Amino acid sequence: MRPRAPLGDDPRLQMAALVFLADFYSHWAFERRVGHGFAVDRFRTLDLALWVHRTVRWDDWWLMETISEVAQAGRGLSRRRIFTRKGLLVASTAQQARIARS
Repeated sequence: MRPRAPLGDDPRLQMAALVFLADFYSHWAFERRVGHGFAVDRFRTLDLALWVHRTVRWDDWWLMETISEVAQAGRGLSRRRIFTRKGLLVASTAQQARIARS
């Protein structure tokens, strides 16, 4: 992922962009776990924890690694790690969600 336009020097805007990225398309991990019949319109985040390991200006490509190890009984858990192009770990997340099949 990378921003389409420069975000500027405001550290609050940089942090807001990281928080947005932490949850951006987070349902994909659950969709891969549950498979065909995943109801995106019935997906709800129950909680999201974000750990910021370093403050890095986001003006280049970043890698998001997202996995969901469990999704059953209408709930799922996923973890995400966000890295810079150089491989520095910027942030980690854990998310619990309510999921449903269509």
